[in-house]
Amino acid sequence: MQTAATRKRLVAAGLMGLLLAGCTTAPAPPPLHASLPPQYDATPPPAPLPVAALNTWWTLYRDGQLDALEGQALSHAPDAQAAAARLREAKATLSTALMPFNPQGGITATGATQNTQLDGGNVDLSGLPLKVPLVALGQTSSSDAEFDVSWEIDLFGRRAAANRVAKADLAAARFAFEGSRASLAAAVADSLFTARGLAQQAQAARDALKQDQLLADLVRTQVQSGLAPATDLSRTRVEVAKAQAQVIALEAELSAQQRSLLVLIGDGTAPLSALPISPETPAAGADGPPLLPAVAPGDLLERRPDVREAEARLRSAFGSIQVDRLELFPHFSILPGVGVSELSRPGNTYTTSLWSLGLGLAVPVLDRPRLLAVVKAQDARAVEAAADYEKTVQTAYGEASSILGELDADERQAALLAEAASQAKASLDAAQAGYAAGVQDWRSAVEAQQAWSSASAALAQARTQALRRSVQAFKALGGGWSQDDARPALADRRNGARPS
Repeated sequence: MQTAATRKRLVAAGLMGLLLAGCTTAPAPPPLHASLPPQYDATPPPAPLPVAALNTWWTLYRDGQLDALEGQALSHAPDAQAAAARLREAKATLSTALMPFNPQGGITATGATQNTQLDGGNVDLSGLPLKVPLVALGQTSSSDAEFDVSWEIDLFGRRAAANRVAKADLAAARFAFEGSRASLAAAVADSLFTARGLAQQAQAARDALKQDQLLADLVRTQVQSGLAPATDLSRTRVEVAKAQAQVIALEAELSAQQRSLLVLIGDGTAPLSALPISPETPAAGADGPPLLPAVAPGDLLERRPDVREAEARLRSAFGSIQVDRLELFPHFSILPGVGVSELSRPGNTYTTSLWSLGLGLAVPVLDRPRLLAVVKAQDARAVEAAADYEKTVQTAYGEASSILGELDADERQAALLAEAASQAKASLDAAQAGYAAGVQDWRSAVEAQQAWSSASAALAQARTQALRRSVQAFKALGGGWSQDDARPALADRRNGARPS
């Protein structure tokens, strides 16, 4: 039984704890500056597509091989499996975050058997008519079981604060997972287009080799007819050898790129024949990469997984300040318990049971300086998280704006190089015809051949670069994942409000 004086002391200690805790206020978060311009510096013409088309942007290329590789990578690639495992870990962590606020305790049980026998002698108590041994002889059995519980009374909202932090941490993990998958999808498409670009360059090198061989045959005919010196034939053979070396180098580079792509999709030990790479561009991409949906810079706050992750970590950081601050308040707990005990000895058996119900109070009086230091440290981490969020937003805008401008330049460059390659081919045909007619010298024919080879290689590289840049643009705009379950708060964030 608690006396009145004991109860008064508990109440006084609780009031003192409340007074001490009330001296601490939650730090005000710094204002966020996440506003973005209404449009990008250079915006390519948009396609009449909804923004949701960014979710699976690779389907816009209408490329069956790309679709198949993306599906395999997102389901079987080691990177995708590792990201999924990290997300499952985060979900399991969330399920344990609130367990300390549930009833705590367990059942403990013990049992023992003891046998006692008298090996010799006895002890008599003087003045008593009976001879009483000092110990109980025979077998004695005992057993005990207890169930003690501790359940904290959440008077100050600790559970709700911890729940907000746990949900923010899970959201951050989920956006990190989506970001990993979006990066994997972009890497697969980039690797495939790089391989096709190498295949196109290798094909162009083979075509150049054929032209060099045709020129060599023409020079041989001219030399045999006495219309050209023998040195022309030697020089032509040098050009043929150089073209053959270029073909070998590009084919080796293509094989290496095929192997890298196989590793990326999780099939790294398969033979190269399992991944045929054609130099032909699918019909949908023959005239360049697909047009992008109309996306405003402000959409990056919802579309980019890294921005969403930074926002979730910001919410977690500020929520942790509240959790740490609440540790300055007293802890009240209900302490129920039950128990049963049994003792059995020769001629006697005793069974007892008990129950108890108590109230616990813990006031962090001497721990107050340490807890205040924890709050200040978390305050600094929250300010750092706010700075990271603003930097992530600015970086996302910078990447998207730069890549859109570069994509526009790549497409214009490819158009110019296509015209140059067409003119170089016409010049080559005229030079070869002129050499055969004896109206042009060998050097003019060789220079025309080199100009056409160079223009063809530059065109292939420019088209490949435009396709790869389009992949970067889709990723920079936040493509590659679905945000159907996102809970936008754009208006609040644009007005400088802190995340709740």
